[in-house]
Amino acid sequence: RDIIVNDYSKGAYFDPSQKVVGNNDFGLFNQEVANSLRYRDEQILATGEMHHQVDQIIDREGKKRNILFIRYLVDSPLKEDTKYIGTIGLEIDKYLNETKAISEGKKKLEQVVEERTQSLISANQNLRNFTNSIAHDLRSPIRAILSYSQFLAMQAKDQFSDEQNRYIQNITNQAQRMGELIDSLVGFARIGSYAVRKEWLELEIIARDIFSNLSYMTDDIETELIVRDCPRVWADLELTRQTITNLFSHAIKYNQRKEKRIIEFGGYPDKSKLEK
Repeated sequence: RDIIVNDYSKGAYFDPSQKVVGNNDFGLFNQEVANSLRYRDEQILATGEMHHQVDQIIDREGKKRNILFIRYLVDSPLKEDTKYIGTIGLEIDKYLNETKAISEGKKKLEQVVEERTQSLISANQNLRNFTNSIAHDLRSPIRAILSYSQFLAMQAKDQFSDEQNRYIQNITNQAQRMGELIDSLVGFARIGSYAVRKEWLELEIIARDIFSNLSYMTDDIETELIVRDCPRVWADLELTRQTITNLFSHAIKYNQRKEKRIIEFGGYPDKSKLEK
C-alpha cells in the first residue's frame, strides 16, 4: 500500500535516505513496530476513523520533540477503489510550553489570591478587635450620661423650665442613639457576619424622629422640616436611619441662612417621575 506523509513528519521521523512515499511500515520499521502500526492502520481502513497520538521522538539533530501524529484514510486521486493512509506530524512543544506557562501562572495567581485573602481576614479580625475595644470604652461614659439625664428628668423635673427639660430629654435621646450607633459600629465591623435585616419602614415617621434628634444642631437658626409623599420601603432600619441622618445633618450644616432654614424630604412612588 502507499503511504503519504507531510514534509515535517518525513524530515523529523525518517532518515532522508529512506524512501517513504510508496513504502509501507514493514519497509520502514522493525517487525514489532511494523506489526503494531499495521494493526492500527487496519483499524483505520476498517472503520474510516482518524487516529492520533503524541510521540516523543529524537530528531536527526538529537533533540527531543513532542510530535502529534495524525493518521487518516483518503481516497486515491489516481486509482479508483484505492485507499491511502496519510500521516501528518505536528510539533506541539510550543503549545505544551504555553500550556505549562498558563498552568504555572494560574498557580501563582491562586497563591497571590490566597495570600491576599489571608491578609484580608487578618485585617478584618484586627478591625473587629479594635472596634470591640473602642465600643467597650465608649459604652461606659454613654451609660453614665444616660443614667444622669434620666435621673434629672425623673427627680428634678419640676425644678427646671420647659426649655431646660427639653434639653435634658435631648441629652437622653442622643445618649440612647449613641448606644445604638455603637452597636451598629460593632455590627458593621463584622463584615463577614453582618446580616442586613429588611422590613417594611415608614419613612415619614423615621424622618421626623431623626429631625427631632438633630434639634441640637438647629438651635441657632429656625429650621423647618417639610415631608412630602414618603412611601413605605423594604429596607434595613439601621442603614436607612444612618442614611437619612447623614442627609439631614449635611442639609443643616451647609445651609447657614440667617432667617429660616427649610429642609424638604420626600419620595417618588412612581419611578417614571424620578427618571424625568
